[in-house]
Amino acid sequence: MKITKSLWFATVFVFLVGVAVSVFSMFAGRDLIHKVDDIVSNQIPQTEAVISLSALIIKHERVLYACFVNQDDSSELAVQMTKLQVEIQNKIQSISHSNYYYKNSFLLKELFTEIEMTSAQLEQNLNIASQQAANVNLLNRITKIGKEIDIILLQMRNEISSFTNIKNINNQSLIEQVINIIVGFSVVVLVFVMLFVMLIRKQREHNRSHELLRTFPELNPSPVLSINKRMSVEYLNPAGKQTLNTIFGQSDTPAIFILPKDYTTRLNYMKDNEIEFDRWIEDINGIAHQYKVHNVKQHEEFHIYIENIQIENDRKERLQYFAFHDPNTGLPNRRKLEENIESFQNIQNTLHTDIYLGMLQFVGVSHVLSALGKKGVELFYEQVIERINHGVREVLIEHDQEESYLYQYEGSILSILIVDHGQSVSISNISHKLENVFKQAFYIQNQQFNLQIQQGFAKAQMHDRYEEILRHAFTALHSLYFQKSQNIAIYNVKIGQKIKERYEIEQNLRKAIEADQLFLVFQPQISLVDNQITGFEALLRWKFENKYISPATFIPIAEESNLIFSIGDWVLEHSIMQAKKWLDQRLLVKGQKVAINVSVKQFMRNDFVDAVTVLLKKYNVPGHFIELELTESLYVDDIEVAINRMKSIRELNISLALDDFGTGYCSFSYLGRYPVDKMKIDKAFVDGIGQSEDDAVLYAMIEMGHVLNMQVLTEGVESEEQAKILKNFGCDSIQGYLFSKPIRENEATLLLMYFQLFTHKVDDSFNVDFDIEQVQQAEKMWANMHVPKLLAPIGIAKH
Repeated sequence: MKITKSLWFATVFVFLVGVAVSVFSMFAGRDLIHKVDDIVSNQIPQTEAVISLSALIIKHERVLYACFVNQDDSSELAVQMTKLQVEIQNKIQSISHSNYYYKNSFLLKELFTEIEMTSAQLEQNLNIASQQAANVNLLNRITKIGKEIDIILLQMRNEISSFTNIKNINNQSLIEQVINIIVGFSVVVLVFVMLFVMLIRKQREHNRSHELLRTFPELNPSPVLSINKRMSVEYLNPAGKQTLNTIFGQSDTPAIFILPKDYTTRLNYMKDNEIEFDRWIEDINGIAHQYKVHNVKQHEEFHIYIENIQIENDRKERLQYFAFHDPNTGLPNRRKLEENIESFQNIQNTLHTDIYLGMLQFVGVSHVLSALGKKGVELFYEQVIERINHGVREVLIEHDQEESYLYQYEGSILSILIVDHGQSVSISNISHKLENVFKQAFYIQNQQFNLQIQQGFAKAQMHDRYEEILRHAFTALHSLYFQKSQNIAIYNVKIGQKIKERYEIEQNLRKAIEADQLFLVFQPQISLVDNQITGFEALLRWKFENKYISPATFIPIAEESNLIFSIGDWVLEHSIMQAKKWLDQRLLVKGQKVAINVSVKQFMRNDFVDAVTVLLKKYNVPGHFIELELTESLYVDDIEVAINRMKSIRELNISLALDDFGTGYCSFSYLGRYPVDKMKIDKAFVDGIGQSEDDAVLYAMIEMGHVLNMQVLTEGVESEEQAKILKNFGCDSIQGYLFSKPIRENEATLLLMYFQLFTHKVDDSFNVDFDIEQVQQAEKMWANMHVPKLLAPIGIAKH
């Protein structure tokens, strides 16, 4: 394991500190031992000697007194005293050997010599009676000397104790110093150990990382090379060798074959300009590789990491492709369309080029999707693209300078871009050619589909922006929604103005209900059997800024913008409200109905039946006074749902009428399943009445309605001849200007009043007392209607 410099410095520092602490501790220990030995070998024995000497002096004095008191038997005491004197002499002699107490021991010797001399004299005078007084003095003398010796011995003991205490204090201080140094050193060692552990751990991590880095080239799945300052390959990892073997088929291929031919020039340039990093993109046998080159200056070599980026390049190309192409059809998308238009516009001025943009929408693709799924739609678009290219090619085949490009704009809308360099192409020819080729049925997975194509074209004017060209093409396509008989539109100022007007109408229509601009008119329906009023059709009218807007204008706009929901709800409620008024006035009798038009979107709304039920209960109107008129086109998209909903309406006793029959897409196979009470034949079949072919069709329709147990009403009857023919054909009732145009609520009320007053068909129970003024108004209104005798009601006046 390689030890870092920091670890070396820490180790040397701790080692030196440890040596210093050890030397200090050694000398301090020796000094302490010496001082302790001195105390043990000198101070303690001297103290014991002084204490022992003091005891011997006291004992000597007691023996001396005993000899004096027992003069008759003093021989034994004399011997004892002699021994004590010898011991005392020895103690004094041992004390005198110490240098510390030389002066005191000298005094002790003198005083004890004096005691010995006095004791000897006392011993001589013991048996002499005449010397008793002198002996007492001698004893006193000995006692006094003894006290002096005690004082000296006490002083010696204090000196020894004081010296010993000083020694002990010094020793304690020395011990504390040693302990502090050892504790400090222990802390240093602990810190060092922690540092050592951290450094070791760091060193291990470094070594592990270094080991991983060392093995990185070996385990790297991409080629790694090392090139020395002589520009020769010094190292190539196993992946590099494998790459050489894969590309060139030989494992012993020289490593320079994996490098660009001019690699030495590039590396020398990096070296001379001190460039630390560079990136190259080169092909090796047609496969794209990326070279990451590192200039390792400190080692005077280059490290090169090579990556196969062919897959990444392919992925980027695919992303680039799908960024400008539709993934399902493979056609260029709207982004590519914008890019191409802008590029063609750049050359439009100089080359006198005309640019046409067409938007192609297919009606009925949803049927293919529901029947065959996504795969079926893909097969459908394959045929669509083939037909479009073939059709356009036939038109442009005579003009070599014309080009056409097809794009997938969105959903079921394709875009076609036509570039006419010779200004000779006819967009009208192209559009009609496309219309013709799409009249043929599509056969997909053994199923037949008939689809329509709608085309909106716009010519790019000089300096038009892409957004403006696109808007013009969509405006042309959008205009077809309001022109049901056409499938082709080429943008011009009039079309743009019409769309602008329609937009303004839509905005104003949104405010019409709140502004109370909508109202109802009622057109009577007359029976051809007895000329009685069978009902009124409620028709919506809109008055905006003192002008009446035709329903043919605003109803399609309402349907397209989904305003038809709110408007349809308004019509439904106000029609039922009117029926309620006439019922309260006892003018609406059994067999008469208020007919209400219902749009496809409104009827197919999930809550439609509930909404009708709520209104009938709200205004307390029986269902048999209401009739709902449904257009024939209602049943195309979802026949089963429509039939079930009609049955739910019939359960409310509301009758159903099939409006505009003959103009929609109703299949005769389904017509018998419809729970419909009345068939309303469109005005278009009445306009040509009197011609044999049209008469036959009209007669067949009336007969078919009767076979299916339906009442038959014909709309748009304007002449007596038409009424006569219809009556002869067995038509049940008619509606049209021959009897009455649509009239306001008050006029319809007067008309009902007139029929109740002057016809015998009205039940007497419904007669009410009318105001004479109202009667006069009803008579006047009837006279102004100029109803032909053929339709005049049969009856007698009731006054």
